[in-house]
Amino acid sequence: MTFAVVQRELTAPTADQLVTAFLGSSAVVDHDARRTARRGFGILAENLDRADAVAVAGKLESLGVPALAVPTHELPALPAPRGFKRADPGEASLDIHDALGRPLPVAWDRVVLVAVGEITHIRPQRDARVERMATSTDAATINHDYREIEGHDLTLEIVLEHPAQRWRAAADALLYNYLGPRRRARRLDNFPLLVADLLAHSPRAAINRGAANLSPDEPNTLRNVTRYASRLDFEKELIWLLWWSGRGAETA
Repeated sequence: MTFAVVQRELTAPTADQLVTAFLGSSAVVDHDARRTARRGFGILAENLDRADAVAVAGKLESLGVPALAVPTHELPALPAPRGFKRADPGEASLDIHDALGRPLPVAWDRVVLVAVGEITHIRPQRDARVERMATSTDAATINHDYREIEGHDLTLEIVLEHPAQRWRAAADALLYNYLGPRRRARRLDNFPLLVADLLAHSPRAAINRGAANLSPDEPNTLRNVTRYASRLDFEKELIWLLWWSGRGAETA
């Protein structure tokens, strides 16, 4: 049986606390310790045996980071994501429109997690380079070079229970028609309004750091969205939030 080390509260540990806790552990090498320190929140270590997990959790506790060693199988499993293009918060229900535009009414008490994040991705880009031979009569040769381009996807995820579902959308692809006269000219400026409306109607829902940092009344609030180094880091925070809020069994 493998174990994970998880936080017991919402406050993020400092990088120094994490490095100190992990360095010297037989289960976590120096590289992993420093990587975890840069990204660590929620699930701080995984795939440890019980003795190592208990030791790391104890060291974190001594440094002021409430932590716990838990069996990996006790952490909830996220449902596979389904794409949506529109979410209309109403008084009676949340209407989620799937990728084909079909509406699905969802009772508000089914919403257990609302999460926002700017997720880093690395994608290859092909560049064409034209090379000509020495004489003008020779044909041009086109060579293709590939380079990696870093980008960021502003993402919204909504997790439901009874039954477990997970809905995902890119902020710049969403339709915001439901806003009516509140709708803003620039598409992305409507995103904080949608998130605020979702949170206002679902007080039971856990929220991640990205959603908590958004304010529809604050100019340039999108600059405050938490950036995640990968989709895996984003999803690990969701798993931990479901565990922390006690709803993991409902979404597994």
